[in-house]
Amino acid sequence: MNSLKLSVFSRRIIIALVCIVFFLLPFQEGSPATAKKKGRAVWLVFFFSKDCPHCESVKDLTKALSGKYPVRVKNFNIDDQADYAVYSKLEAIHARDKFSVPLIMVGDEILMGETEIAGKLEEKIRGLNAAGGSGLPYLGKAFSKTPAVKSPCPDCDSEGRPKRRSPGDGSGKMKIFEDKSF
Repeated sequence: MNSLKLSVFSRRIIIALVCIVFFLLPFQEGSPATAKKKGRAVWLVFFFSKDCPHCESVKDLTKALSGKYPVRVKNFNIDDQADYAVYSKLEAIHARDKFSVPLIMVGDEILMGETEIAGKLEEKIRGLNAAGGSGLPYLGKAFSKTPAVKSPCPDCDSEGRPKRRSPGDGSGKMKIFEDKSF
């Protein structure tokens, strides 16, 4: 009778441990379940053409990665004149050689071609996700749809950025405070 109680007790403990393991497994660090829940999104800029079969393959990859990680994608179809203008201006700024599609900008990297994108994109997204996400890669004035206007903010320049402060304007006090506090 005593051995029967022990075996029922042992079974219950084993069942409880198995349930705990299966419950905690999805929350393991680095798993797709936790990857989706980490910080803010990882932004991609994706340049493609409708007629490009390699672009379709990369588009499928970005959709799959969007299901696994918090990924946001800004698409530019270079068959569209406005999108091609952004593409060509970025090419003039960033490329030593000509750009080609498919092309993805992620973080501070530019990945070009199906092979390079398939080989490096998930690793890059995983790293940026672990670091808390990334903003939309810089597209410069090529992407700006509105012309620069005089800023209504008296402390900002014409592009809406804070003006540089001179040493005698009190900002030194803030530096001393930061040095003491942090």
